[in-house]
Amino acid sequence: REYNYLVGYLQVLFQQVSQPSPANCKGVEGAASAANFSCVHSAFAHDTADTSPQPKLENHWASKFAQDGRSMEKPWEYRKMSHPTSGAHSQAQAFQRTDGSGNRFEYQLQYTPLSVVRSAFLSDMHFLKQTGWLFDQTRALHLSFVAYNANYQTWIWNRYTLEV
Repeated sequence: REYNYLVGYLQVLFQQVSQPSPANCKGVEGAASAANFSCVHSAFAHDTADTSPQPKLENHWASKFAQDGRSMEKPWEYRKMSHPTSGAHSQAQAFQRTDGSGNRFEYQLQYTPLSVVRSAFLSDMHFLKQTGWLFDQTRALHLSFVAYNANYQTWIWNRYTLEV
């Protein structure tokens, strides 16, 4: 065999922090006092995550749910994960550990034809770009998938992280 096989899902995980507020502006002196002064959390964590409903996403995905290679995940719902990484992770914890919580989009990589999944993915990413989904509250974007190389009988776990 001459090909790498894509198995499982392509997972796109967005991690965003909650809305700006004076309570987020804590320094040596404590919280900011000016009523019109607000700050955005600098790091994504369980206590800073934006867990609010995402009606734009729900409206977009409601008619596309589980179609054209999209998974049964509901990307408009914030999902809190109990394990510290998204996608695969080693039992020895040799990989960099990242919180796996957030809004996730998954696409089946064994769906046929794969060109339909590609079109769905590109359409969804275009929608996210048009609606301003990536903005100043976005802290990370993780993409992960698994491939198998039959020539070398090797599993290849791919994870790309873009952090703000």
